[in-house]
Amino acid sequence: MNDCVFCSIISKKIECSLVYEDAHTICFVPLDPENPGHVLVMPRNHYEDIFSTPPLEIEQLMVAARLMANAILKAVTPKRVALVAMGLDVQHAHFHLVPINSRLDITSKRQLAGEVITRSKEELDRQAALIRQHL
Repeated sequence: MNDCVFCSIISKKIECSLVYEDAHTICFVPLDPENPGHVLVMPRNHYEDIFSTPPLEIEQLMVAARLMANAILKAVTPKRVALVAMGLDVQHAHFHLVPINSRLDITSKRQLAGEVITRSKEELDRQAALIRQHL
């Protein structure tokens, strides 16, 4: 899809802070992570949302998500890693893996309060490298 930012990242037209990729999936740190260690997991093929993604590709996403979650747990030591499929901002199937220590860690509270912090590319790359060390 020509106007999909995630497709542009997958095709290397746009840079990202890559954590992991294989033949089916790509995982990277979003520009505005909820917490350090937040990673997006998505299929290389374009599907509008998780529910239009073929079952085999969802299975491949879950394998990558499990790999990422285990690395995130070691890298930033949260209580849990939450898996969320929202798809509101970008219509390309993807999961958010968010390190959490409380229920408030994956709400819209920060956005509503105007507290969203966009990190520098260097910080995103550091977060990606930290997680990669634990793969």
